[in-house]
Amino acid sequence: MSESENPISFILKKPNAKPGRKPKEVWNFFTAIGEKKEGHRGCKCKYCPWSQTCGEASSMEAHLALSCHKTPQDVKEKFLLIVKTRGKSQTLQLEAAEIPSKKRKAGHQQLITKYGYDPPHANTLSQDFLYEELANIMVDQHLELKRTKI
Repeated sequence: MSESENPISFILKKPNAKPGRKPKEVWNFFTAIGEKKEGHRGCKCKYCPWSQTCGEASSMEAHLALSCHKTPQDVKEKFLLIVKTRGKSQTLQLEAAEIPSKKRKAGHQQLITKYGYDPPHANTLSQDFLYEELANIMVDQHLELKRTKI
């Protein structure tokens, strides 16, 4: 059986498939701008003038959830939940990785990075954790307001 007659090879080959990862859903609310550099393109919000030269999904999600005042309420709530739960999934992954327990040898101090601890970057601390906490507060306030209206 030749390759042209084999139905499985026809199914596996996609004629117009683009290389790389599928863009995240957040890209539906942004316009891609500029040339692709190091795997990233710039982005511009469809609701306001906010833009970035390197469109990172986490920053875009945080913008829609927390900063953009023209975002529709349903979109804002959706991305608030995404930003709020983002840190929990990372924490669960870290807890799942077991660190081997060994006694330290006297006189020889081991590097902490050898045991899997990788301290967060300043950008992670100043943006991601801050955005997550702000999303937590906003979601809790929203739920409290809904509860008091009933």
